[in-house]
Amino acid sequence: MNYRFETPSPPPQRSKSSLYASHSGYRKLSPSVNRSMSLYGRSVKKRNFLSERHYKHLIPESSPLKLQKTDELMELGREEVHNQNYEGAINTFSTIQSLEENHLESLYFRGMCYYKLTHYRMAIPDLLKVINIDPIYNKFTYYLIAICFEKINDVVTAVRHISKSIYHFPKFAKGYILRGNLYNTQQRYDKALSDFRKALALNVEDGLALIGMAESLDKIGDSTTAYKILSQALTFEGCFVQAALKRAELLVAQRKVSQALGDYDMILEQHPDSAEGFFGKGKVLLELNQYSDAVLCFEQAIKYDKKSEFTNRAVYYLGYIKIKEKDFYGAIHQFDRVSSNILPEQKTLKIYAEGVIFLVKRKFKEGIGCFNKIIRKKHGNEEHLPSCYEYLGFANCSLKLFTKAMKYLKLALNSGEVSKASLYNFELIQGYLSAERHDLSSANTYFKKAAGIFPTKPEPLLLQSSLLLENKSQLDTIETGTIEKCEETLEKAATMRKDGEVYFYRGIIRYLLGKFALALEDAKFSIEKADENLPEHYVFRGLCHASLNNYSEAISDFSVAIQLNDALDYVYDFRGRCAYLIDDSDMAYMDYQKLVSLNESSPKPYIQTAIVLMHSSSFSGALASLENANSIEYTAEAGILKAKAYILQYDIEMAINEFNIVLDSWNGNDEIRFDREILQFISMVAKESPKDFVGALGKIERFKEKNGNIFDKKMVLWYEGVFFLYLERFEEAIANFQSIIELLQKRGKKLPSDEALSLEEQNCEVLYNIALCYIKSNKQKTFDIFNDLSKILNKKHKGQLLFLCGLVNLELKNQKSGQKLIEEAYKCDPETVTPFLNKQQLIIKPLNTTNSLAISFPLLQPFTYKKVMLRPAICLPKPLLPPIEFTIENKVLDYFKIEHMASKPEPPWLRRNKGSIMFTDKMVEIEHEPISQTISTTELNPKQKKTAKSGVLMRRNTSEEKESLYLQSQDDDEVDDFNESDSKSQDEVPETILRRIKEMCN
Repeated sequence: MNYRFETPSPPPQRSKSSLYASHSGYRKLSPSVNRSMSLYGRSVKKRNFLSERHYKHLIPESSPLKLQKTDELMELGREEVHNQNYEGAINTFSTIQSLEENHLESLYFRGMCYYKLTHYRMAIPDLLKVINIDPIYNKFTYYLIAICFEKINDVVTAVRHISKSIYHFPKFAKGYILRGNLYNTQQRYDKALSDFRKALALNVEDGLALIGMAESLDKIGDSTTAYKILSQALTFEGCFVQAALKRAELLVAQRKVSQALGDYDMILEQHPDSAEGFFGKGKVLLELNQYSDAVLCFEQAIKYDKKSEFTNRAVYYLGYIKIKEKDFYGAIHQFDRVSSNILPEQKTLKIYAEGVIFLVKRKFKEGIGCFNKIIRKKHGNEEHLPSCYEYLGFANCSLKLFTKAMKYLKLALNSGEVSKASLYNFELIQGYLSAERHDLSSANTYFKKAAGIFPTKPEPLLLQSSLLLENKSQLDTIETGTIEKCEETLEKAATMRKDGEVYFYRGIIRYLLGKFALALEDAKFSIEKADENLPEHYVFRGLCHASLNNYSEAISDFSVAIQLNDALDYVYDFRGRCAYLIDDSDMAYMDYQKLVSLNESSPKPYIQTAIVLMHSSSFSGALASLENANSIEYTAEAGILKAKAYILQYDIEMAINEFNIVLDSWNGNDEIRFDREILQFISMVAKESPKDFVGALGKIERFKEKNGNIFDKKMVLWYEGVFFLYLERFEEAIANFQSIIELLQKRGKKLPSDEALSLEEQNCEVLYNIALCYIKSNKQKTFDIFNDLSKILNKKHKGQLLFLCGLVNLELKNQKSGQKLIEEAYKCDPETVTPFLNKQQLIIKPLNTTNSLAISFPLLQPFTYKKVMLRPAICLPKPLLPPIEFTIENKVLDYFKIEHMASKPEPPWLRRNKGSIMFTDKMVEIEHEPISQTISTTELNPKQKKTAKSGVLMRRNTSEEKESLYLQSQDDDEVDDFNESDSKSQDEVPETILRRIKEMCN
């Protein structure tokens, strides 16, 4: 309601002896005739009647002392009112009431003080009591009561009480104006006009009546007359500001904005401290979207608003402008400037701003809660509903709740125009939903549309690349050209923005192409630029390090990943393998224990543990782990590994038995059946006594055209070559062994170190067998092969081969050379040479001629000296185990799938200018600590190390490569050099031994 109310003058002070005593500054009233009553059309007789007959009994009798005390308190109360100490005055007037109940003047003043403090509900009882005791006590009493009821939104009661005032005081112009304004509030404009005319009849220059009349005329559609009346009111004393404000509002409603601004400028020119003027001008400028100027006006309105009439609304508009400018932190700052009488609209906008800030901080659930609160409100939030739907679409998309996100974005689209960001998100979400339905073609189309909306965003390209590998889980099922196409797309994405995620996914593609060094650089960059520490980033960098044999660095990265998420079971496998490869058996054991504990109901962790144990030659432990796996659920994988473990232990019968179990559950596998049949054949040959090599040659023919999972053509040729050797069909044997060497050479390229070492050992054994084949026909060739082998074998086996070289030279009548070689053999292996010097029977066991299969074959006596015997090298194959070293792990393919990619819709709060992002002054601070402060290197504490004591079973023989049983290592060379330079005396053969060697050779 627009009206001006000035604090009414206090009522006349009563005398001590009469109810109606005069007050200083007021005209003294006669106790019998009050001339002023004629102004209100009341007779003195009626006044006396009311006072004496009806209300005299309500006036308490007071003693002179009490009256004196009351007068003193009244003086004090008036002084406090004058000093605007309304709370103190209320206490004083309450004291008077305790001394003299129904003391009218103190009741009136106390009610007025409550009014001043805006405690309208507390003011009403006091003021009503006054008029109940004396209906004509003071015309302003009714005035105050009407305003109090109007303030508490009870306009009907307000009209009733101001009408009583007019009834008692018919010439009360302010009463007519107030009732007219109340009628305007009730939209009873005819009655309002009637009251304003009556007020003007009483005072033709009452500008407030003209202003009220203008409002009534404007409401009934006569804005032209209203404008003229307001222009007239401008000339009346004390009404300039209110009339100008009303006229400006009228002009704004008529869209005459420039004229309205002129009125506000006119107000501010004459009254530069007018809070009303600044506030009204700010609202006009806000409608014109002149935010900067509007902010200045609202700030000035707050500055000059001494009565706090406009502060709350001005703060609301300041926050509203900040939200329009998408400065949500600024909006919260503005809203926090007021703490009481907060507008409902402000509460809504504050929730709105808080919701956006939650989204900026990636607290999506909290943000969703805020926007849902706004949506649940039925009224007053229509303007913000579309943007609420946009933000809910963004938040749900970020949480990968794509169906919900689509629902909200459709609501936003139906509500009106949406931001470009939401159009982009709409296409993105449709792509995600299509991918979930495995409609990859449609998904690709939607992602392309999204890329068309924001051509510089890399995310659509990432998603399109992911679609190419979406249904792939094994690297060997993907064509190299497809991966290269992904790399080309991601190279383009990387040029758009140096984003950590883009480099992460490009690194994965480079990793899949075997470009480990480049992949590592991308992995490092992705971690450096990431907004938060993600375990997948560290796992990937660890895999890059592991593929480059940087196992210690890999362990550090895997440890960080585990600290970030200790439920990632596969990381324990990666770290355990690295620990094994650097001979940290404690960590390896602990990691595989943890792996098993995380998946106790799955056979997989037991199988993974068994693989590491088999690599460390702990076959009993591996077999126990595989038994545990099969007790949970029998798998062919575990069964085959058990068979391989038995083969490595040369337990042929148990291996055959395990193959039988595997074939019972996996009958269609021809390779396993072939392995079982050849094992049964070898078992039969090994058990024969005497051996039927001719029959064996006939039976082995059927295996020559096939390959098994473990036994291949090489092993069949090997066994056949040994059979030929025993039958002294040396040329056929040599042909077989030469074919084996050719096969070994073909396979020897780009193999893991363990497999390459195994092939090198097999190569030595085959050469040894070839040398035995030449021992009768070409002793010189035999000597050359033995001599070459001695140069690459370790000390024990070198001594045996040198001894054989010496015997061959003796066969060739080269006594001196033979003697020298036997002396060298003694230095390396006196245990082999001593029985020869003692003329005892001697079985030479070089290379792999001591296994249980080999010793089932007869000894050969190839030399003239018949007490020296040996066997050919014959063995079971070394089954290929799943690699423990790192090349390309299929796990990274999971990281590249759409469901594992972080959903990154476009934030609707960003402002873009020609494709570039414009940030507000206050942006979110990322709430995470630097990685150096949050991640510590993992180290086993003493208690854990004690628990891991049995982990020594997972120990390699060297920290670099698995050591051969008889091949010479680099360390042996270094030891030999040291011994040669510092301890020559240890290599000297005793004189007595030299004489005996000489005697035997001659």
